[in-house]
Amino acid sequence: KLFKAYFTDNMELSNLEVLKEIAGQVGLDSDEVSQMLETDLFAKEVREDEKEAARYGIYGVPYFLINGEYAISGAQPTELIRKALEELLEKEKTEFHETMNSMVCGADGCRINGE
Repeated sequence: KLFKAYFTDNMELSNLEVLKEIAGQVGLDSDEVSQMLETDLFAKEVREDEKEAARYGIYGVPYFLINGEYAISGAQPTELIRKALEELLEKEKTEFHETMNSMVCGADGCRINGE
């Protein structure tokens, strides 16, 4: 709805009334939306998200950060994103199995061989 409002309908997303209208169209509670937009209710959380993004070098959207380690930046074809996710999943599964295969458990708990 936001993209349509901005890119198709040429609506001003900095206008709080426009945002409230869009929020109502998608079923959000109008009182909660008003409170959020007209106060600093989530300002702290937003600033924290901005700082975290900066630590990762994220300054634009879209940006997909997976497991805090893998990044896909910019508008990418669906096939590229799917392929990247499949490759990452396979890598994660391989690393998990390697870790589990080197784990030793006893009366005192579990440890990874060599640690």
